Amino acid sequence: MAEEGIGVGELARAKQYLIGSYALRFDTTQKIAGALCKLQLTGIDASRLDTRNASIAAVSVEDAAHAASRLIGNGEMLVAIAGKPAGL
Repeated sequence: MAEEGIGVGELARAKQYLIGSYALRFDTTQKIAGALCKLQLTGIDASRLDTRNASIAAVSVEDAAHAASRLIGNGEMLVAIAGKPAGL
């Protein structure tokens, strides 16, 4: 994806899935309460529940390519270290 990018159709299907499946996160009162608690704990305003789908719909092929480039980079191996290992 970082090298070839994403096609318009592939991006449209991904956005359709993310937007269409979003409501399934809120099919019980426990899930609704959990989502609201998560927003509060992370400092995100609850209005994000109303604006999320529009933000996803606005993503362009160029936005996706930029994100892939930033997150995947040139494909070289990345190393993640957890904790505080001695010597680092």
